[in-house]
Amino acid sequence: MTLQISRPMDKSKPAWPDRALVLVGHGSTRNPGSALPTLSYVDIIRKKSLFADVQAAFVKQAPYLRDVISRITAPEVSVVPNMTCRGYISRELIPRELEQALRVPERIALCEPVGTDPRIAQSLAEKIIGLISDGSLEAENTTVLLVGHGSERSRESHAETLTLAERLAKEGVTTPIQTAFLEESPRLGNWKVLTDAKQIIVAPFLIAAGFHGAEDIPALLGLDPKSPELSGPSSIFEAAGPFIVEDRKMWLLPAVGGDSVMLDIIIDRAAENFPAQ
Repeated sequence: MTLQISRPMDKSKPAWPDRALVLVGHGSTRNPGSALPTLSYVDIIRKKSLFADVQAAFVKQAPYLRDVISRITAPEVSVVPNMTCRGYISRELIPRELEQALRVPERIALCEPVGTDPRIAQSLAEKIIGLISDGSLEAENTTVLLVGHGSERSRESHAETLTLAERLAKEGVTTPIQTAFLEESPRLGNWKVLTDAKQIIVAPFLIAAGFHGAEDIPALLGLDPKSPELSGPSSIFEAAGPFIVEDRKMWLLPAVGGDSVMLDIIIDRAAENFPAQ
């Protein structure tokens, strides 16, 4: 359910006047694009005046979570992982960063990662169904290639990607859905043997384009990451394609983290453990 705010967005009277929201992204020292969704949502939520304070933090670049938490003055804080799953970062790295903070607020809640929310499946299904309809694609000759990060270290990313595939089917995606991963089997680089469909819709289950989305995924698909369609501003929000790869048509959807539904999910995550005043 989408959070409903019944009071005016008055900067002098935030809905949660004692609460800070800290949105934690992965970040990257190699690709600035990794931080963009987190920074953008923090800017938007800050302007809504819902919380006493709204800050961005990262685990792989500055500002680091431990430093941000140390500067929070609000007595309560909701830490929302801007991640796809309850993986290594959510379960181990974020708690470790919180332990290293010089000062920890009175009450702190580590919330569920945004990627586990079922609204992501609803929004992604609409995009896939719309693309099939607008392109007059034949469902029986089309496959959705759902790309998760995957990890040899934990199974959460794998499991959450499979859960998303099941949810997409329940949301009305009738074409076959094949999962593939960047860092475990079945690997995206083997996409040619994973499906023999002549039309392929690639859906990255990633929060940000970052290095994986902007570089790795296109390259593994046989596409040029530097092409205008894949590197331009519109690639963050719109499907790119069709591309022709070995007589197959391919469309590449943007990372799920750029979807407008993420804003509601983040706010809901931050509010669910603490009722509004």
